[in-house]
Amino acid sequence: MCEPITVAIALAATDAAAAVTSAGMSAYSAHQQGKFQSDMAKYQAKLATHRAAIATQEGAREAAEAAQRRRQAAASGLVQFAGNGLLIDQTPTSAPNLWEQDQMAELAREQFNIRRNAELAAWGYSTQGQMDSAQGQMASAAGRLGTASSLIGGVGSSIQNAAAGYSLGSALTKKTA
Repeated sequence: MCEPITVAIALAATDAAAAVTSAGMSAYSAHQQGKFQSDMAKYQAKLATHRAAIATQEGAREAAEAAQRRRQAAASGLVQFAGNGLLIDQTPTSAPNLWEQDQMAELAREQFNIRRNAELAAWGYSTQGQMDSAQGQMASAAGRLGTASSLIGGVGSSIQNAAAGYSLGSALTKKTA
């Protein structure tokens, strides 16, 4: 049969090995979790950047469509003026010319609002992308800290288990002596 001190040392070594293994698994898990969260945040940041570009492009497209609609409405209105006998080429203050100037001013205001709304949407997406990127960096740092914490805790637990085994072995040695 084994001596009590041998059993105590074997149990302490097994306990220490289990603590180190557990710490390694926890460290790996913390690292993988941080990496995954970092990768997801980077992906979200890229999506936000794409959404910002799409919002800007969509604003330019809508502004061009508004200009096309206004030009068609202006042409139709000028035809109606001409059909009622009002000359388009009269003085700059004639009704057809003032109406056309009003149409162009309304177009400028409409295009400004469309572009501004698109820029605001793009700014929001861009800001979200920056926040996602920062979140990814924080997740990566948290993963590294979790890894280090697990390893340090495992080493401490291993040392504590070895010390407990040594104390038990010493106590058993004194009793048998």
